Amino acid sequence: MRTKRVSVCIWLGVYKPRMLRLVGKAADGWVASFGYMKQEAMPEANARIDDAAREAGRDPAVIRRVLNIAANLTADEIAELALKHGFDTFVIGATQEDVEAELREFVENVAPKVRPLVAGGRESS
Repeated sequence: MRTKRVSVCIWLGVYKPRMLRLVGKAADGWVASFGYMKQEAMPEANARIDDAAREAGRDPAVIRRVLNIAANLTADEIAELALKHGFDTFVIGATQEDVEAELREFVENVAPKVRPLVAGGRESS
């Protein structure tokens, strides 16, 4: 009988310095929420993760950076979070009472613009 291999990933949703170091040392990803994590604090948080990863002999680039954001952000704002702060995955939440309409608006008019903006930003840097 063959056993199925299951991949297990550890993702931490943390903000304090000691826990951010743990992300760098041992986790597969960091999950933050925009609002709790202010943009001005993102560079320091990422630096703690990256430094701890290097100290543990890990490549910081393998640690996924996930950000919970609201559907009312613009494509430019999301692209900036990716390019400037290294987030590679975004979890979208609705902010209005009409969740379906807000998410449809996001999927149809915002999301399609994000990837080209990020790709263009990476090419020019």
